Amino acid sequence: MEQMVGPIDIIEDIAFKGFVDRLVANANVSLMVGTHSWRQQFRDAFTIEDLDEDGQLSGKEKFLHYVSFPWKLIFALIPPTDYFSGWLSFCVSIFAIGVVTAVIGDVASHLGCTIGLKDSITAITLVALGTSLPGM
Repeated sequence: MEQMVGPIDIIEDIAFKGFVDRLVANANVSLMVGTHSWRQQFRDAFTIEDLDEDGQLSGKEKFLHYVSFPWKLIFALIPPTDYFSGWLSFCVSIFAIGVVTAVIGDVASHLGCTIGLKDSITAITLVALGTSLPGM
């Protein structure tokens, strides 16, 4: 038995919108997202992050830092988010993501060619592997 429901009207709560706008304005969102200077970006790239937040750096944390260090340096070159209201950072980031995608695609293609896999299988398996592993 299906029951027919009349139209649903969605209205905006002006008071709640004003509250959220004031909250965002007072929170200074730029402190939570992004960086303010090149110096801060490079300092963050050189700093080994304490993932466990236990005050001691484990071998795993050091290993992950040194493996990802070249990528940290490359992406520290992206302009800080304070420049041109973040637009410069956004545009350069999109370009950098495109370059990294092209490099990974070429490496995957060469690997597939070396081990004798079809391009479609190489693309599916390596892209799936590359996008699934970081979430583990």
